[in-house]
Amino acid sequence: MLVRLLGATLGVVTALRQGPAQLPLRLRVGQGGAELRTSVSTYELRGVDNVLLARLQLFSTLHVADPDYYEQIVKQTKEADAVLYELITSRANKELVGSDSSSLRRLKTDIMSPGAEKLAAQFGLTTQLSLPLLSAPNWYIADLDAETVRVLELSRQQFTDADFFVSQIAGRSTSPVLRKFFLSDATFVTAARLLSWVFLPCPELNILLLDWSRDRNSGLPKAIGPLLQLIFSGQIALAKKLAFAQTLCSGVPDSGSWGGEARSDVEVRVRGRNKECARIVAELLEEYKQERGRRTDATAPPTIAVLYGAYHVADLHCRFVKAGLRLIESEAREVVAWRIPTTNASLSLGSALLASVCGIVYLVLGTLDWAFLLKLLLDIASGAKRLAAEENPAFESIFVAAYLYLYYWRHRAVLRAYSSLGIAWDRGLFEEGGGA
Repeated sequence: MLVRLLGATLGVVTALRQGPAQLPLRLRVGQGGAELRTSVSTYELRGVDNVLLARLQLFSTLHVADPDYYEQIVKQTKEADAVLYELITSRANKELVGSDSSSLRRLKTDIMSPGAEKLAAQFGLTTQLSLPLLSAPNWYIADLDAETVRVLELSRQQFTDADFFVSQIAGRSTSPVLRKFFLSDATFVTAARLLSWVFLPCPELNILLLDWSRDRNSGLPKAIGPLLQLIFSGQIALAKKLAFAQTLCSGVPDSGSWGGEARSDVEVRVRGRNKECARIVAELLEEYKQERGRRTDATAPPTIAVLYGAYHVADLHCRFVKAGLRLIESEAREVVAWRIPTTNASLSLGSALLASVCGIVYLVLGTLDWAFLLKLLLDIASGAKRLAAEENPAFESIFVAAYLYLYYWRHRAVLRAYSSLGIAWDRGLFEEGGGA
């Protein structure tokens, strides 16, 4: 654990494996509002003499989205020979398709997810359970079952706990971001986060901006302007939705581990599940290749559609390329998952005044709190001599320790308010009876 903490602090980390040039999840901000978009990447498998044997479309998908988002996915996968999707559910909820040697499994029972429904209703969205998981005959689960996931995660519990411990100190800094800096990204972000606790009032605001900048574009998030516009116009619900969208985008660089805070082992929850998906894809491709070799007509090549979460896409891309699939960059496209309008966000004097007063009060209190913290640290620096002069040095030491603890966790609570929805969205939405 100590080695992991030192590695995070010094930025000695492994760079995130590169995915396709297209981001799997992107927040596009324009004059009319913001759109959270997911990517669709197309791959081809070619054989001897460059003969096209099969096509694959990788859909980066979200667990909750606007209803027309899932309608678009159904429409765009209508011609696919097989649609493979992620879903962690008990093996008892799946049925075999074809021979005993087949890896294809279909969902055979309805799955309920109260947590997902509650989250979707909070933001005016619907869940991925609106997809034809039961009704479409060519839709198959390409995922580990719930029992296997539990066993694998238990076997790696010590690593998950260590990563969580690191996240409480170094935060979500152990990923390559902010590429415009000469220092290694993890080193810069880790240093910026750690120094924020001491040298900046309201350190959570600086850390939040660092977290929100964790994508390939870096810099100040473009959502800040529309977010303030929505707050000053009194549209708090839309402002929360926009902040949630920005938070989800910030989870892409570390595949939704949130620096370890999610207690979700990426080795199992992402790479392990992706490995199973890639195995099923490879079996289908081999079947299609053999079938193609037996045919002499010029029919269109078979197509596979893969629907997997945005945090899985970079690793899946690497696996597909390794399997011989070639990315067709010219066919890259996006699907709009969320729409967050700002056209009606006209300035409300009352809301703007209230927001400004609350912001100023928060900053003033944070500054006073920070100044008192600095005084305590200076007192600690002067150290043993001063404490020895106290009538009750033990009480003084306990007070200092308690104040430092409360200071950290008060600001930490603000950060967790932004990440908790993302963590729940990524890990727990379909745990009740299904998958994530």
